[in-house]
Amino acid sequence: MSAPSPSPVMRLVVFFYLMGTIGFFAGTLTLLGPVRWATSALRARGAGQGMEDLMVRGMILLLVAGAAFVAWKLTGRFIAAAGRGRWGTPAVTTALACGALLLWLNPRLVNSGEAMTDSGERFVFGPYPDKAALARLKRQGFTGVITLLHPAVAPFEPRLLAQERQAAREVGIQLIHAPMLPWISENEESTERIRQLASSGQGRYYVHCYLGKDRVNVVRRLLTDGDASVAEAEKENGARRLGDMPAFERGGIYHFPDGVHVAPFPTDEEWLGYVLSGSVKQVLSLLDTANTEDATWVAKERALARQYRMPVEFATIRSFPYDPQQALAAAARAKALPRPLMVHGFRTVSPAVEAFVQAYRTGLPPLPPSLFAEPMDGGPVRVLAPNVAVGPRPTGREFGAYLQQRGVRGIVYVGTADAASRADRGIAESIDLMWKAGGATAAEVRAATAQGGPWYVYGPGLGAIQAELDRQLEPGVP
Repeated sequence: MSAPSPSPVMRLVVFFYLMGTIGFFAGTLTLLGPVRWATSALRARGAGQGMEDLMVRGMILLLVAGAAFVAWKLTGRFIAAAGRGRWGTPAVTTALACGALLLWLNPRLVNSGEAMTDSGERFVFGPYPDKAALARLKRQGFTGVITLLHPAVAPFEPRLLAQERQAAREVGIQLIHAPMLPWISENEESTERIRQLASSGQGRYYVHCYLGKDRVNVVRRLLTDGDASVAEAEKENGARRLGDMPAFERGGIYHFPDGVHVAPFPTDEEWLGYVLSGSVKQVLSLLDTANTEDATWVAKERALARQYRMPVEFATIRSFPYDPQQALAAAARAKALPRPLMVHGFRTVSPAVEAFVQAYRTGLPPLPPSLFAEPMDGGPVRVLAPNVAVGPRPTGREFGAYLQQRGVRGIVYVGTADAASRADRGIAESIDLMWKAGGATAAEVRAATAQGGPWYVYGPGLGAIQAELDRQLEPGVP
């Protein structure tokens, strides 16, 4: 009598188990082999981070698809097999996954090619040291080893930390445990302990995490107060560069050629990997320090500045009521700050970030397009240029409650003056909006809006020149 066929639930469990174990094994081989080789080749050719990210994502997609295909085939064999023999396949994939796990528990193999940086300074940085490396450090006169491994980073770091403690005792070198999570939270006690060692002025220490990269680079920058060469930190310690990132989780990143990078508020991992690890010297925050919605993020950023000694300034660009002069002031401040400089709002698609980018690019008082997503009573409003928006005739209330609150400081009327335009002019000037008759051609309107503002353009003659204005004016955002 044949064995009963597995239920649909059992088939799904087997499929996902096989896919997970196969994926973990194949992913380990891919990461340590093809991914390393390909990224090294791209970096040697000067390719940017965007190309590198695209290549890695492609490999991940192929890996997931391949693991799913193999798991599907093996699940079919599992179902077709009878008795205990069907469990041979899961046993094999489990053994392969365990082999990959053992590999990760041996950092010497994972870190092949990653060497210590023996700079002769008090603090030397690198990857996880095995017993032979600890003995070599003792012979070289090191006072101790500072390990950043954290027990919460399971399953690798708790076991490696126990092995390191045993090896340090056998070698006879001091082991100082300053656990740091591989993100920015909950590291204050450890960073303070490392600062105290640095302020003592005595001893020479080897500092390491698992791979000798993100957490090590954060500590390096912390100990040098950001005075070490950023380029040297990137080159010698593998710091990831903000300038190579096309986007963060909360939005894209604008890169200016003078070393200014405009980004959204980084996640914890992005703070540690791209900001605090050496590729940024200064942060300029556009968050609204008086806004309760921004209060949590402002407090977090100020705490980071204190803990990691990252210079942070605030140049608020308030979204509503919006003042274009705040954007010009933030752009002027950014031009005076050290490079590389990260400027950020909360999200990239936001009035603050849009306004800053246009003010920095053009020096004009800008109109953020995202502020005009809501139409006026007469129809939608479009931002055609950094300081120019066009749309329908405003109602009397909309001159102040809509346009002025969104940063418009002047009106350009296109068409022949009539009773309606004279009434509009009276309303505009009563709330201190400048009024201009822009003429009947695109060139005349362009001349009227070339400086100052920001301007709102409307009138019965606008339709005839709209297409030409679209061609002549710069885009509202790059």
